Amino acid sequence: LTVVTTTADPVEGKNLIKSNLTPVELPNGNVAVFYRAIAAGNNYYSSIRYRIYNASAKTYGEEKILIENYNPKNDTTGLWEPTPYFTESGELYVYVSVDISGSASYNGISANTDLVCTGGYQNLVAFKCSVSGDEITLNGRQIVMSGVSRKSRDGMNVITKLSDGSYAMVFEGTVNNNYRVF
Repeated sequence: LTVVTTTADPVEGKNLIKSNLTPVELPNGNVAVFYRAIAAGNNYYSSIRYRIYNASAKTYGEEKILIENYNPKNDTTGLWEPTPYFTESGELYVYVSVDISGSASYNGISANTDLVCTGGYQNLVAFKCSVSGDEITLNGRQIVMSGVSRKSRDGMNVITKLSDGSYAMVFEGTVNNNYRVF
């Protein structure tokens, strides 16, 4: 699967750089490919986006924004490394490394002051989504690991279900400027 598009930054019209592509199969057999899109300029822009790959038609749907952040400080803080995962009960969570220092838009979830990071640290946040066919709707969030309180940049997460039904998550952290895997 490849996601190749030239989409303009909605603030300044610059081309977006897209990376960290991660697919997840939807209950209907199609595939949602989540990725990060950024643009630098007078405002640093970052977003977590996705496109739906229709498995039977072998085509991609339109690009959709799940979360976006505009940072007027232009200091490259924002949204990083999306990891989508379905729980056994069918709930979709998109885990995102967040180090926003500006405002953020969450498609209807307005209060975001708890997500603002200070000191160069980063939180790992689970965004809960509902899925109906190919429609993905953001409807909640929870800080999974607070890098701000631990003085760490937590990110690059990977999650898997274990044979006993429990889940394990591994992520990179930089506690006291030492890189570690947790």
